[in-house]
Amino acid sequence: PPGMQALAKRRPHLNLAVSLHTADQKLREDLVPLARKWSVKAILSEAARYQEKTGRRITLEVVLLAGVTDTPRQAALLARAAAPRGFHVNLIAWNPVPDLPFRPSPVGAVRAFAAELQDRGVNVTIRRSRGAKASAACGQLRRRVPGTP
Repeated sequence: PPGMQALAKRRPHLNLAVSLHTADQKLREDLVPLARKWSVKAILSEAARYQEKTGRRITLEVVLLAGVTDTPRQAALLARAAAPRGFHVNLIAWNPVPDLPFRPSPVGAVRAFAAELQDRGVNVTIRRSRGAKASAACGQLRRRVPGTP
């Protein structure tokens, strides 16, 4: 989060996208180990300060994982975090990666999640995925080292 305020000073004309993935701190820590360093509360607070200081839109990036981050409870938590601050939410499909247990959310679940956010006053976009067949989609790019997962 400290980088958000430095960015606001240097580049106040930029919109900011924050890879949040979930507003549930415990789940976020399970999914993104670095999340232990900065809490959801701290990230949202810093993002709100950035928005206030620059007048620019904040977008929360959320990767939907079937049965994990695409549930009604997750939508409600995210809406409570985003709506009062006027944050935009980008819903991103999970692109399968070998050796990871996650599955993409079904189209119906994605639409239901987006509808729940909209019903709670959140501006939301469902992003289209491209490049998955070539292992070049969002989340699929990674270094491969022989003999390691």
